[in-house]
Amino acid sequence: MALEHGLIRHTGHKTAYTQPLYELPYDINHKTVLTDNEDIYFGTHDGKLLHYRYKKEAVGSEKWQLIWERSLNGIINNPPTLHNRELYYSVNIFGGRSQICSVKLQQLPTHNCTSIKYGEVYASPIVIDPDFLPQSNLSWLQKNGITPIDSQVMRGIYVFYRDGKIEVLSQLSKSTTSRQFTLPFHPATPILNTPQLLIGAQNTPSEGKLQFTLIDGDRLVGLPVPVESQGNSIVERAQQMFRFGTQSVASESKAAQVQKLDEAWSADL
Repeated sequence: MALEHGLIRHTGHKTAYTQPLYELPYDINHKTVLTDNEDIYFGTHDGKLLHYRYKKEAVGSEKWQLIWERSLNGIINNPPTLHNRELYYSVNIFGGRSQICSVKLQQLPTHNCTSIKYGEVYASPIVIDPDFLPQSNLSWLQKNGITPIDSQVMRGIYVFYRDGKIEVLSQLSKSTTSRQFTLPFHPATPILNTPQLLIGAQNTPSEGKLQFTLIDGDRLVGLPVPVESQGNSIVERAQQMFRFGTQSVASESKAAQVQKLDEAWSADL
């Protein structure tokens, strides 16, 4: 360990393997590291989010270049979510509060954040947008001739709170809550890690459908991603498209309703 600027920095253990972050003067939270080709993103224990890029200067000469550094209102606890060249992350703030932020990677690094709310969020947000499914999922679907429920799945930014509450934010106006859900069971353990987004396997009731998977105590649980109600999906998408400044009374009422997700399956760990 080393003491720098009044903070304890854990220097780690130097090995024979390549350790690109070893010499950096940060107290890195290694649970937050996200890699994307030549880019790497990570959070620190003292409330920073950083973006470094690998630069090869010449044969046998390379270095890591700092692209940007962001001071946060709190800390992040999981790797950010990368979706369509936009980075999404949750900030856990002292006093049981949190906020959700994002930054577009192809523009100037302007971080947009929601207002600070009461409620602890450790997991990173999950973006549901069937137009930009992960390529690995698309390849699997094409190979097996399966199409997920693109036209009906509820799009948005899914925020998983520590206590099991789930909030869906609009992708356009990220501060607008469009729906709220809860788990179909009282969680045996807090949600501390980001759930995974998967597509249902063949010959199962959820074949080809998008679903979240999360660990609850000694179980692995699958939860189907909600679908839009047939009568309101067009109206809701039109509101998002034109970025209405205010919601209708019906939309506000719907956002205030809390609905339980279904449990598609579970397996013992």
